[in-house]
Amino acid sequence: GTLIYGTTMYGASGAGNAPQGTIFKFNAVNHQFSVLYSFQGDLDGNCPVDGVILSPDEQTLYGKTSGTCGTATAVYGTLFSFPTAGGTLTRLYSFSGSDSPAAGGFPPLLVGNFIYGIAAPDSSNSSIYKISKTGAASLITLYPASLGGTGPVGGLVASADGGTLYGTTNAGGPDNAGTV
Repeated sequence: GTLIYGTTMYGASGAGNAPQGTIFKFNAVNHQFSVLYSFQGDLDGNCPVDGVILSPDEQTLYGKTSGTCGTATAVYGTLFSFPTAGGTLTRLYSFSGSDSPAAGGFPPLLVGNFIYGIAAPDSSNSSIYKISKTGAASLITLYPASLGGTGPVGGLVASADGGTLYGTTNAGGPDNAGTV
């Protein structure tokens, strides 16, 4: 397509005029740049990270915020949806300490009606979360570093039928050398 969607972690002014981040659209044909949404902090999360994913029908963007900039009380971040035509941002889920998403280039993965991602609440455990497009959440599994690895590297990928998720870590496992 000719439209590119993304996020800025900082930029625009949210609550208290602190930069809270934006969702943007860029038209690669006419080079037109538009800010679609400016985050407001406590109201909707802040500091979006790792870009956005586009639904197959190209009508909805999904992304996550880190909650680590500005004054937002959602310090562990949020998962959100936003219509590509503009409008109202929907906070699908507010993360807590036990399921906070791993930051650093791991966009969520959309498979069917569910959004999956990597959670890395501390240095000894990693887990995978599953959140429906309506916001119902579950922690799929918690992997202790001794068995399942920690320090996620890269995001998740799904098998062709969407029934299996794959990911990698840079530590943990039997020899503490990472896992697949």
